[in-house]
Amino acid sequence: MKRMWVITAALAGILFARAGLADDVETKDAADGALADKADAPATPPTLPSQASERATYVHENIAFGKQGDARRAAHAQAQDSARDARAHAANAAAHAAAASAAGAASSDAHAAAGQTRAETARTTRSQPTPYVPPTNTGRR
Repeated sequence: MKRMWVITAALAGILFARAGLADDVETKDAADGALADKADAPATPPTLPSQASERATYVHENIAFGKQGDARRAAHAQAQDSARDARAHAANAAAHAAAASAAGAASSDAHAAAGQTRAETARTTRSQPTPYVPPTNTGRR
């Protein structure tokens, strides 16, 4: 009985979610259409109304779009270029470090292999039976 309630609740949830998604798609399409109809770029740059304060007029003419605006945009572009160069330099340095590490690991592996070969050679030469050599007669009895 409990299983049937769980299945019924799951089906109801799926049906409600599906209906909600269809409404969202229709609403989104309607909003996109309304925005597309009204999305015309202005022919002139933005201007302040005639009753704007002196400070707002000064900022608009000299800082935002005027003399300092160009300098600030140039400084921002230069900062972006510097950041891009720094990222490229860091990536290059990391690549060199990785290559050096890989070369060191390969050299270490070669040294380890050579050591293993020497150890194996030493073990095999020691494990060979030595021939029996009888003691020589020293003349004592």
